[in-house]
Amino acid sequence: MKLSLLSLCTLLALLLLPVSCSPAPEQGPESPGVQEMDHATEAHGSPEEGGDGKAVEEDSEDELSSEGMAQLAGNAVALRLLGQEITVKEVLEYFRMSQSSRKHPVVSAQRNGDALSTREQKALQKLLQGAIQRKVLLQEARKAGMVPTAEDRHRLSLLWSATNPGQTLDDYLARFPESPENPLQISRKDALLLLKYLEAKLAEVEIPEKLWQDTLQQRRKLQEVFDQEMAKKLEEFKAIAEMDGFHTDEGFCLLARNFSEGTESAQGGVFSTPMTRQEIEDCNWGQPFTLKKGESSALIETPTSYRYIRVLEEYPPQQAGGEETLKVAQILLSKRQLEGIPTEEQLQQRLRKSLQAQWTLAHIAPTLRSQEFDCPLFPLILENWLPTAQ
Repeated sequence: MKLSLLSLCTLLALLLLPVSCSPAPEQGPESPGVQEMDHATEAHGSPEEGGDGKAVEEDSEDELSSEGMAQLAGNAVALRLLGQEITVKEVLEYFRMSQSSRKHPVVSAQRNGDALSTREQKALQKLLQGAIQRKVLLQEARKAGMVPTAEDRHRLSLLWSATNPGQTLDDYLARFPESPENPLQISRKDALLLLKYLEAKLAEVEIPEKLWQDTLQQRRKLQEVFDQEMAKKLEEFKAIAEMDGFHTDEGFCLLARNFSEGTESAQGGVFSTPMTRQEIEDCNWGQPFTLKKGESSALIETPTSYRYIRVLEEYPPQQAGGEETLKVAQILLSKRQLEGIPTEEQLQQRLRKSLQAQWTLAHIAPTLRSQEFDCPLFPLILENWLPTAQ
């Protein structure tokens, strides 16, 4: 299955985030929000959170492998990437720059060589992964000989406006410097190049047909279980009409308190305001309503619910030509979808996001496992980020 054209929000999510080989938590159908390319620590969570949207843990120093971090001087090499050496001082400066707009920054002080807490180190590692990912992808874009044209910018601008109401692509690109001040930053021109590159490459990713069919089969099984449960609830709901009290005002209201899912169930199913027959018919999707005082309806089905209605009182029109109103009570069963069962469109979005992340990892892995990469600051930075080498 060919993937549809990516929104710039999705492109930016992949561009910004240090994707991991670990399974990502299930997301809702919402598209990822737009985040700055130089603020990768914000990509998954709030300022008080780590890069995956979860609170930064304090007990994972081993996985950071940062014991030597406090011993590294500001001018020591923190990262070697694509022939460039980046110092500890430059990394920390970039980290602080990424925190500057936060109300509660992870970095609690403007340190100069002081050891960071474990929580700060985790946030720094996430940020560094995002910067590394961008640098490697940018090199690939340049190798491919891509150069953004005026037509590219126009197309991307239209796509941006469609997915980011109230903001233009130019507004966003203006956040990036013409000439980066820090080696981990990217320029405005490079940001546009990356968008073009990812748009072209990630649009080529396809969902394997077997994976798609297996995913649909899992969804069908979940839906079947839910449908069986709803069928059982409906049979129980139908039995209410045979219960004692269904044809009396007092009994009907008691049944509503015990069985109705309506918000008025605590009041015995009684609506707070009398309704006209037309209003009741509108609630029932146009089905005629002819009940008189003291009568309970048969089961009424609409596209969204099942219900019983009882007329408790009839009020004559308050003025000439007006309509009579009715005091009514209802017993309601909603037709709701099982929470957690995504639509096919949502399934495609999730699979697309996963496969595109895998593409990104496969694309950057050879460089990061070569002699072009070394990270003395975090020697284990590739673990739990890139998949295990075959």
